Amino acid sequence: MLEKKEWTAAEFIAEWIQEHEGEMADISDVIFRHPEVSMQEKESSRYLAERLEEKGFETTWGLAGLETAFLAEWGSEGPVIGFLAEYDALPGLGQEVSSQYSPTGGAGHGCGHNLLGTACAGAACALKAWMEAKKIPGTVQVYGCPAEEIVTGKIIMNKAGIFDGLSAAVTWHPFDRNRVSYDIWQAQDIKNYKFFGTAAHASKHPEMGRSALDAAELMNVGVNYLREHVEGDVRMHYTYTNTDGPANIVPAYASTNYFIRSAKWERTQDASERVDDCARGAALMTGTRVEIERVTCNREMKLNRTLAEIFYQEGVRRFGDSRVKNLEAIQDIPAEKWLIRPPMACEAEEAVRYADVSVNSELDTIRLLNQAALAQGRTHKVILMADLGDIREGYTDYDELLDAALQIEGMDGVELYGVGTNLTCFSFVQPTTEKLEQLTSLAERIEARIGRQLEIISGGNSATLDLMLRGGIPERVNNLRLGESLLFGRERARYQYLDGTFQDAFTLQCQIIELKFKPSLPWGEIGVDSYGNSPQFTDRGSSRLKAVCALGKQDFDLETTKPADPGVLVLGCSSDHLMLDVTGSVRLFHAGGVLELVPGYFSLMRAMTSPYVEKGWR
Repeated sequence: MLEKKEWTAAEFIAEWIQEHEGEMADISDVIFRHPEVSMQEKESSRYLAERLEEKGFETTWGLAGLETAFLAEWGSEGPVIGFLAEYDALPGLGQEVSSQYSPTGGAGHGCGHNLLGTACAGAACALKAWMEAKKIPGTVQVYGCPAEEIVTGKIIMNKAGIFDGLSAAVTWHPFDRNRVSYDIWQAQDIKNYKFFGTAAHASKHPEMGRSALDAAELMNVGVNYLREHVEGDVRMHYTYTNTDGPANIVPAYASTNYFIRSAKWERTQDASERVDDCARGAALMTGTRVEIERVTCNREMKLNRTLAEIFYQEGVRRFGDSRVKNLEAIQDIPAEKWLIRPPMACEAEEAVRYADVSVNSELDTIRLLNQAALAQGRTHKVILMADLGDIREGYTDYDELLDAALQIEGMDGVELYGVGTNLTCFSFVQPTTEKLEQLTSLAERIEARIGRQLEIISGGNSATLDLMLRGGIPERVNNLRLGESLLFGRERARYQYLDGTFQDAFTLQCQIIELKFKPSLPWGEIGVDSYGNSPQFTDRGSSRLKAVCALGKQDFDLETTKPADPGVLVLGCSSDHLMLDVTGSVRLFHAGGVLELVPGYFSLMRAMTSPYVEKGWR
């Protein structure tokens, strides 16, 4: 790396990653082979921290009272950049190191957190190397974040103020595509149901017992009958979390954990309340008592209509989404709508109704689209997807693709619109001139068979922009499916911002509902929070000017938000209150005034989703 004198930051970091690829693969393999579930990630966290120490980071353990949470830090002064690493596994998903299904019976990394923590650590080390080479001031931090799978680790750390000093935080997650997602993420409500009964000898005096386990079982029976009477996208998952004890004792305690989800918060909330009723009814039937504890909840992510309208006004004439419901929301915008994930067979009718075009790789599904289009008196356009190495959707048998094209030509309800591919979406295979020439060659083979020219050759997503800007895509590639590059000005191959784009398009404003001088520490006996942990506070003095704002966790993501005013300190957040220390600001705040925050991507996602956050544009 030292032979080349002029590196861009992206080139240097990419080269560093390539040179240390083996080390990172080894870390990932070790964590994969030693899976540990949430709050038990002792070996995984220790191994990751030790590798960071070898690269010059100093580590601190036990953040927010969590045994397996750590901070690895290097540098001083300047901005503080944090990487949020995870490493917890899922119970029951153990897998041998194999591309085939080969379960081990224990915990396993079915969610890819062995990759998640490793990549965050590797990115931090690469950034550190660049800063050292260029003598750039600043601090790089890697946060070891446990218990992501049970939706607690980072929440507890955030409540304790662990992330308060960050200038920016970076994280990622293994996914089937390389992009910032604008799809609907499901709204979910996570609850514990705790039943309390009366113990008794099950043989001698069963009449004296009130079985908590009976109540839990009856609740679940009720929920299973409820499934018939909720919307089709509602999912209700449960497990028994505490049913230990001998069978000859009437159980005095039993508990269940529920995940209740759907694409809309209103449907999730309705189903959740009805599940609560099942629990109360079960307790009434069994003479027991039930406590209902909400662990956490979140609203769905939704497409933002105003942004869609702005893009249309600026000349965008095609809109793509992987969810039919989002396309339904913009039906009256006179643009071509693309369903950019192959449609499910069960949504063929809706796909035809709300999407003009869909990408496809299964002929049986295309036949269903044809039937739906004929029934609706429409013509639905089809893009046949070719897999060029990323092993996600698309034909790998190109003769099969040619046969599908010929069969589509004989259908009256669908039209073969073109061919497309996806790269950097699952295996992160990069777009190259050679691969896109292969795509155009497939298009020409189809054209020779059907006797006409295809309108569309779609060369991928925002990851293809860099190749395009360098003149590397064939002339016939005339379509890219862009998302993050339009909203955030960033291409995905080298992960660089594009010249002439802006990253300050979004501001989150909240109104101050209280402004008073208060001590930095609470007084009185401190209990535990919803996760059984005692909150911790920093002593900053006996009189601090504190602002309480009308904004909460149901409206935005605290971890990916920072105050626009550097003199404002975030103290914490509850479901509907945001607490700030404004003592260090030079501004004069007042109750009823507005305080500005700078949202990151996930915070913007939640704010756009929340019906309580008013959206304004200028």
